Formats: sequence, structure tokens, C-alpha cells
Amino acid sequence: MDSFYDVIGRIEGHGGLGMRLPRGSTRVLYGLALMQKPRVYIDVGTFVGLSVLWVARAMEENNFGKIYTVEIDKTWFEIARNFAKEAGLAHRIEFILGDSADVLPDLPNGVSLALIDNGDKRRYVTDFEMLEPKLSHDAIVVA
Repeated sequence: MDSFYDVIGRIEGHGGLGMRLPRGSTRVLYGLALMQKPRVYIDVGTFVGLSVLWVARAMEENNFGKIYTVEIDKTWFEIARNFAKEAGLAHRIEFILGDSADVLPDLPNGVSLALIDNGDKRRYVTDFEMLEPKLSHDAIVVA
């Protein structure tokens, strides 16, 4: 078993540590990233980085793409960053500690795949509005 699946197994196996998204949803993001071949993927609300790892895996298989992931909580930020290092995918991911309201305006344009899952549903619309001008014409946004 490679290091990616070892990390995924540990995340999913610790009482659902990484399960803010259902297991099938992370696989759907993986499939979307394989098909969409995003140049830029933005993830708002990293948590432990489960969805980020699946998208990074797809990008690695495509040999293409960069992830920008935003987390406001320092503990989750560190956990996610460590999991990415262990999985051997940290080179595809830029981890950003901060509030999405402060960070999203500075992220690159050309976003073709994004996940908004910041834990505060009241902010989804605001996050989407900040992200919208950065989206490519064929972008997919999951919230």
C-alpha cells in the first residue's frame, strides 16, 4: 500500500476524523479532478485535508495542477499539512492559514474546480461571490 492510501485509511479510520464529507463525495472530487484536469483547485475549509488529498492524487496522476486550500483553524491547518507531507503530495498543495474573506481575493484566476466547505453555511454565498470572478468558463464548484 502506498503512503497515500495509508494516510487516507488513517483519516477515515479514526472515528471519521476526515469525514466532514461523506466517503463517496471525496471519490467524486477525485473523479472530477481526473476528468476536469484543473489548473487551479481551491478548497475553502481544509479541515484535515481529505478532499484536498484526493484532488492532489488526481493532479499527480494527471501530472498537472495546483491546489490552494484555506483553513482558519491552526490545529486543522497543521494536521492537514502533515497528512499531505506523509502522503507525498505536499508539492501540489499550498496551505493557507487564514479567513477566506481575507484570502480568496488574492488567489489566482483560472479556477476550474473548487470546494466550499468552511463549516459555516452562512458564509457559503459570500465565499462563492469572492470566488466567482476567478472561475474559468467551465468551472465546477461544489458546496
